[in-house]
Amino acid sequence: MDKYLIKPPGNQDKKSNESNRKRKTQAEKDKEKHPTLADQKSTLFVGKVVDRRDTLTAHQLSAKHQACQLRETNKIKQVSGEMDKALAKVKQSEVDRYEKLFNTAYSVVKNNRPFSDYSFICDIQIKNGMQLGKDHLGRDACVDFLKAMSGVLSDKTKEHMKLVRFIYIMSDGSTDSSVTEQESVLIRYVHPETYEPVTTLASIENLENATADGVYAAIKSGVLKCGITLGNNEVEGQPKIVCVNMDGAAVNMGAKNGVAKQINDQVNNKVIVMHCVAHKLERGILDAVKDVAYLKKFEDELKRICKFYSLSPKRRVELKNLAKIFYEDLLMHTEIKAVRWVSSKSRALKAVCQDLHITASHMEEILNKSKRADEVGQANIKKRCEIYDGETKMFDGRLALKGNMIPFKDDKDVSTLLEKIGNYVLKRFSDFDIPPLSNFKVSDFWAWPHRLTELSLFGNSDIKALCQLFSGAMSEDESKKAQEEWQTLKVQVSFQKDNHPLIVYCDL
Repeated sequence: MDKYLIKPPGNQDKKSNESNRKRKTQAEKDKEKHPTLADQKSTLFVGKVVDRRDTLTAHQLSAKHQACQLRETNKIKQVSGEMDKALAKVKQSEVDRYEKLFNTAYSVVKNNRPFSDYSFICDIQIKNGMQLGKDHLGRDACVDFLKAMSGVLSDKTKEHMKLVRFIYIMSDGSTDSSVTEQESVLIRYVHPETYEPVTTLASIENLENATADGVYAAIKSGVLKCGITLGNNEVEGQPKIVCVNMDGAAVNMGAKNGVAKQINDQVNNKVIVMHCVAHKLERGILDAVKDVAYLKKFEDELKRICKFYSLSPKRRVELKNLAKIFYEDLLMHTEIKAVRWVSSKSRALKAVCQDLHITASHMEEILNKSKRADEVGQANIKKRCEIYDGETKMFDGRLALKGNMIPFKDDKDVSTLLEKIGNYVLKRFSDFDIPPLSNFKVSDFWAWPHRLTELSLFGNSDIKALCQLFSGAMSEDESKKAQEEWQTLKVQVSFQKDNHPLIVYCDL
């Protein structure tokens, strides 16, 4: 019996029909897309219905059909090649565009500008002919770009943490624009390639609470983002924490449960605790100012003026409008900070000096028009400005804001202030003369003796003390070799004393 008259059983019949349908579809494509190459004598070309398998198979293997298939394949390759070129071209243009957008976002934060300035800067660049496209031009895009850059920098820090052996944690509290308590966590280390000291921001963490436990949790979370697990420094490849630097608040420096004490308890080696140098310096100046009666009185008056305006947007607007009437530029009065006293008082003093004539006029207006007793009482500061003459820039003809300075030897206030500053700063930094911090003075080669006999003995006890201090972070063999290499180091460095210490130690 003819095999084509016998129907295969069940699923086999369905598979055969599906295969035949595909072959007919291919033949129809040959006719439609490549009529000149197709076999015009074929029954499939003329449109005759064919269900025989051997006829369809023969057409699939024919030279005419193979030529159609080759033409279709080459066409696809050609289209694909053109698409690749087009995509590469688009991709490069997009790379150039995003590079400009990234640079713009970086410039915003580099210059301490608000994120809203990003859109304005983009608009200016587009107006000047720069191709920035139509998307990623808003404030949210700026935030996204900065997050991406932050991620790249964080990844680099993580890679460095795998290569360095010792790190130094710095931490300080801050407050953002929403008055949210935050903790800035930084890491200092020696760069594994350039050997220069590097300080990088690990993270800015929101504080659940301002207690020692809350600050410690924030620091722990911050360093974890750089691959450092605080409290488990025995992990292979993780650097040792050898120093922490914080301000002198009891929360940080408390002997029983302070943040520094908790960090020391969580690591297996000794951690040196340092009080922030900048805080110490400003505290020393604050102590000195309190001992000079004239400066203390001057500071109190300055604070009262600044506070009078810094706490009232309404008064600032009134002062600004008054300055416009006099055609004068106005420097806004800002509050004097308790800790960052030097920089904040400098800004406040500059504002008061420049705006004093406008300030006195505004306070006089308040005294005459205001019906609020508390405001009138605060504006009585004006009484101290009544003797000010805006034309001569003098108070009662005696104290000039601008003019020739009196001889230094006759200015008792300044000489007393400088003497007090020197005394209080030395007092604040007295711990630098006590081990272990005093042991590090051996690295200052400008203080080394010149004679070889003295140099051979110089610093040996200090290096030994430091090796013992960090015995938990170094092996016994490393400690022994460090003391031996100290002698070689002194000889090598002694010939480079004319260079900067950073250059000398980075080139070793």
